[in-house]
Amino acid sequence: MGTPRGLVEFDQHQSKSPTAASVPYQKQALYHSQNSALPGSYIMSLAFDDTDKLWIGTGRGASYLLEKTITTLDFSAQEQAQHVFGFFHEPGYVWMATDRGIVRYRQADGHQALVGRPQGLPIDKFFQIVKGDDQSFWLSSNRGIWRINYDHAHQVADKTRTRIDFEHYDQSDGMLNSQANGGSNPAATKTSRGDIIFATAKGVTSVNPTRLSQLLSHLLPIVMQTVRFDSKDMNPETTGKAPAGTNRILFSYAALGYTMPEQIQYRTQLEGFESDWAYRPENHTAEYTNLPPGDYTFKVSARYPYSDWSDNVLSYHFSVMPSLWQRADVRALGFLLAVLTAYGAFMWRIRHMKKKAIQLETLVEEKTQALQAQADDFERMSKEDALTGLANRRAFDEYWHQVFEESRQSGTDLQVAILDIDHFKRINDHYSHLVGDQIIQRVGSLLLREQTHLRHIARWGGEEFTLLLAGTPADGYRYFDGLRRRIAALDLNDIAPSLSITVSIGVASNHQASDYVDGLKKADQALYRAKRDGRNCVRQSNDTA
Repeated sequence: MGTPRGLVEFDQHQSKSPTAASVPYQKQALYHSQNSALPGSYIMSLAFDDTDKLWIGTGRGASYLLEKTITTLDFSAQEQAQHVFGFFHEPGYVWMATDRGIVRYRQADGHQALVGRPQGLPIDKFFQIVKGDDQSFWLSSNRGIWRINYDHAHQVADKTRTRIDFEHYDQSDGMLNSQANGGSNPAATKTSRGDIIFATAKGVTSVNPTRLSQLLSHLLPIVMQTVRFDSKDMNPETTGKAPAGTNRILFSYAALGYTMPEQIQYRTQLEGFESDWAYRPENHTAEYTNLPPGDYTFKVSARYPYSDWSDNVLSYHFSVMPSLWQRADVRALGFLLAVLTAYGAFMWRIRHMKKKAIQLETLVEEKTQALQAQADDFERMSKEDALTGLANRRAFDEYWHQVFEESRQSGTDLQVAILDIDHFKRINDHYSHLVGDQIIQRVGSLLLREQTHLRHIARWGGEEFTLLLAGTPADGYRYFDGLRRRIAALDLNDIAPSLSITVSIGVASNHQASDYVDGLKKADQALYRAKRDGRNCVRQSNDTA
């Protein structure tokens, strides 16, 4: 019996007197640190192994008792371990849960080996070791439950493996409390059904390793979330082409596992660059820099710890385009130029001059293209309204002039209209000029959606827009009156609550005008009549004044 003051040995005692009180056990011996080889008197754990050794864990180390002799283990090479909280024995080995990890003792030669923080475990103190039916060691601690692979633990102890992988379970996985030190020995045990029971500060936590392994053995589908070439996001569903000079390629992926997704591990391989898989634990991203030109396939696989890697491998094919100097044809040309250079000094001079001429030609062409692009930008800016993106007054004037002259030759019916937002000054004064600009942008957006019906749309200036429609005056009235109603029905609550607008429209036919300027003038006069008649209406130049 282990006590705070030492180890007490009892013998069964039989009374010779039939009338004497029954005393089934009698104290035989007391072992403590003062009268024996025990390293400490505070007994924390006891366990018999298959060789009849009684293993004794104390607050100062571990010993075993065999045939009345106590042998103490030297833990100085095991990170100075002292507290021994629990034992697990198997044929040939005894494992000890200590305050420096778990220590394996080999019965054949007394060799000790530590599996602890230096070998990859994140904490030092463990209270009990239980071997599950899933060929794993389950470890209890005051920071949750830990699972390590049984074979890997032996390999680390034998120094054929340098690191130990682990799984960690705590309150986020269903435990009511992470303190699984038990308070007394043993802190954990295994039932006949294979369940492992852990004593915690808030009751008992039960784990069925076989059931857990079944849940974690399901195939894990993987999805590609992001493919990014430098700062440009690509469609993960299509083959990508990284432009020449791409410095950084990033992949973001995730396995669709709903059982402890934080435990999922990943490995990746970039075929064409890597010859083997790269293990990435719980990392959801992979990044590559300065890849040479070529064709690549990025592959990612997932698993739960200690499970087999999923056969469901996600692949993404992409190419890195070569720079001009990396192209095979350009390199061949360079080689040819080198050979020709050796052909003779006089040929070199001729080629040199031709090369200078080509460079000058290229430079002139580049400058010309740059100037042309700049001119095109200036031309576009001079004909585009910055607020709405519509054509401006200058662009409309040029277009209206052109089609007016063409309609005279062809006899085509055209209707030119000027649209004005009613009481726009009140909107600016009451709500602000910023709201006024948003109203103009909203009307401009609606007009852009009308492009299938209109020949041309422009912002004339201020709150006025000019519109050109192909059709008769009757067609013009029907269309522009419908447009007026659609604008009046606009929902502007996102700009200002309860705000609504109406428009007045003046329309003139090309056949009523002597020239394109006269057409705009008649449309402006019709707009004036619409305002005079109360606004929110359409008036044509042939209406009675």
